[in-house]
Amino acid sequence: MPIRRIIVAAVLLGFFSAAARAADGADPVAAQYQFAGAGNLARNTNFYNARRIFGSPSSAAFLDLVLDRFAGIFWNNLQLDPAGHPLRVLRPLLDDVLRNESVGSFGGNDREHLDFVLAVHLDAARAQVWRQNLGTALRGQGEPFSEEGFMGVQWSRPAGNSFRLIQARDWVVAARGDDLASVRARYLHQIQNVGRPAPALTGTWFETDTDWP
Repeated sequence: MPIRRIIVAAVLLGFFSAAARAADGADPVAAQYQFAGAGNLARNTNFYNARRIFGSPSSAAFLDLVLDRFAGIFWNNLQLDPAGHPLRVLRPLLDDVLRNESVGSFGGNDREHLDFVLAVHLDAARAQVWRQNLGTALRGQGEPFSEEGFMGVQWSRPAGNSFRLIQARDWVVAARGDDLASVRARYLHQIQNVGRPAPALTGTWFETDTDWP
């Protein structure tokens, strides 16, 4: 495999597969990551090699393939509409996560059930796409609610499988389950107070931390 594909695969593995390792940790937050966003890398002259890797045609084709696969995997694991279309509905959201700055935490108390909190830096138009597409995937527009001074929508589902989507300034916070409610509240509190869910990355474009044996 060409070196560019190896690097892209390594980033995607840490980026999207933290969920697969999360259930092994004793702490409810078992894995977390922060990514500067491929779009920001393209504009940052300090990360020339990363820009070349993500901007090459071969890497773009490889990313398309991998993201298509992840869309199907996540669609099934999150128990979304069995008759739905993951490539049409979920894949554009994965593109947003890769393209924009994002912060995510994964974990929970049930080894068979993954909770997560994901904050993505998005404009109002893309935030609306997230609300529409999640409504499609969850077969309903959900119910309005508020948290930490922000309005959002929630989809109540059995067995701790509820979803929430909150537009907080120029961030969208998406969450599944209740085990990481304190993390969700912290992200929102940080956005309310300093405009972002976590301190900006300095000197690097990707960080991940996993609590596992």
